[in-house]
Amino acid sequence: MDENRIKHLETMVGRLARRARRKASALFTPYPISTCLTGNVEGEVLRYLFCANGIVSRCMIVLDKRPSAGIKLTISLNNETGGKSASFITSKKSSIFKSDIDVSVGDKLIVTSEKIDPEKDDINELWLGFLWIPTVKDLHVKSFLIDELEKQDDLLQE
Repeated sequence: MDENRIKHLETMVGRLARRARRKASALFTPYPISTCLTGNVEGEVLRYLFCANGIVSRCMIVLDKRPSAGIKLTISLNNETGGKSASFITSKKSSIFKSDIDVSVGDKLIVTSEKIDPEKDDINELWLGFLWIPTVKDLHVKSFLIDELEKQDDLLQE
């Protein structure tokens, strides 16, 4: 057999094997929410309004200097019926927190920061980021035929 024929057969076997599995995976990319403050990094540092249900999975903070006493972040969610909040204290230059906070349509995110000892810590820059994953029902769904996906896969492998 010649090389082209063998390559064609391998491609066909791969396609048949994918069809036989009938298992599909989907990736739900989280949305980043971020801000950067310079100068006075205390007080209210971020406000955000959620227009879909979901979960805030992570929070990351990066400071220009490592605080000696620490910095406190308070994450508050408020809506028409009430609210909830959580606080984190860090004394590192950068930190990641697993937050797993459920959010609903109309929730308002308010983040405040506070230096534990303002006399000791001369922090002048604060970067803050969150990852928000909307619930599946609020996602835009696009359907593809298996043949279209296989064509894309073949293009990527070339």
